[in-house]
Amino acid sequence: MRGSRFPLLLPALWLAGCYGSTTLEGDAADSPADTAEADGTRDDAAADVPAEADSPTDVPSDDGGIAPNCLPQDARPEGPCAMVLPGVLWNGTNCVPLGSGCSCAGADCASLYDTIEECVAARRRCYAHDCEPQRVADDLCLDCTASMFLGAFWDGRECFELHGCGCRGDGCALPFRSVVECEAVQASCPATLCRATGGAWFPAESGGCGFACGGPREALCYAPYADCLCPEGQTFDPDRGCAPDPSCSARDLCLATRGTWHPSSECYCGFHCGRPGGCDACLDSCDCGPARNFVEGLGCRYDDGCAAAWGADLCTSTGGTWHPCTTGDPGCSCGDYICGRPNSLEPCFAPGCDCGPGANFHHDRGCAPDADCFYGGEGEECSGWGLEWSSCRAGLACCVECGAWAGCNYCRNPCCALLPGCEDNGCFPPPP
Repeated sequence: MRGSRFPLLLPALWLAGCYGSTTLEGDAADSPADTAEADGTRDDAAADVPAEADSPTDVPSDDGGIAPNCLPQDARPEGPCAMVLPGVLWNGTNCVPLGSGCSCAGADCASLYDTIEECVAARRRCYAHDCEPQRVADDLCLDCTASMFLGAFWDGRECFELHGCGCRGDGCALPFRSVVECEAVQASCPATLCRATGGAWFPAESGGCGFACGGPREALCYAPYADCLCPEGQTFDPDRGCAPDPSCSARDLCLATRGTWHPSSECYCGFHCGRPGGCDACLDSCDCGPARNFVEGLGCRYDDGCAAAWGADLCTSTGGTWHPCTTGDPGCSCGDYICGRPNSLEPCFAPGCDCGPGANFHHDRGCAPDADCFYGGEGEECSGWGLEWSSCRAGLACCVECGAWAGCNYCRNPCCALLPGCEDNGCFPPPP
């Protein structure tokens, strides 16, 4: 039951008001679910959305009607058999399996597709989806006896399934019927190409102004935007993905790998394990800190020949804060922090590195940006606040649940707007 999400003995009047209005301000559509099969998935017939002339996925033809390629195929399962029939059909909004029956009935039975991917390839122009994240969450204004499948959605980086009583958010109007369909439709998105070529896709909420040569661009921007962080020496190309970038200089590689660049005018003779070289020449030089050295074409790389303090020097020289866990250290956790949050999964106290909310510590690279710090799902720890500019998946709110301590922020479905105490950011007020 879902009643545990509401205070006990809620007034009937409030419940009526809540059930009558299930959208956040600005939400385009909510999709409440009333029934479900015992296995928690929605029945195919109930989940089908009939094709209509004003559907957002319809494609106008030259004469003002609907392009024939986007009209639903005339095919349906027939008979009482439980046999799963082969074939995938376009139902006017989605590519879906034909279903179960004794046989296929309809004029288009011979024109069905073999796979979801084949169907999507043929009907891609009929989908209204772009590459922006779909902001969706389980609607806590609704209550039901069983969580059910509400559709598959795109979070800006990958596809996921949404389960609950009803869909809430402006992305609910265009659900996918499966993760397979979602991935096929979004296959041409920059985020998909980025990840397929070895990069990591960061959302706008990460606060970045783009990447080049394997590190953040130096240029500032008025508004952060989503972009791909490629391996060192590579830059994202919208046609090829991550690719070697001949324009990346030694200076670019030094900065991309979190070194400090010193032009020849400063008259250093290179650096070794964080110490200036001993010659009298004035060279362009990269100081990689006490645990690393500069490698031509790659940037700063960990060097086990450097007599660096274990973990601490690599952490601090790459922008992190080292917690020795000695007496009086308030930031002690069980080893390294996770996306800027103390690791409280184990009951121990060990030295560790805090790289901040968007990065993690690697024992060969030090602190490095980590896209997995974003896109947090329901119940995952988060950074930020509310529905906007947090590390949660689009549509979820980052809420404080046990005071202001950094380890008490979690990604949650936004609270019901009509529930007393629910704030505009989708969270209840933090505890005192």
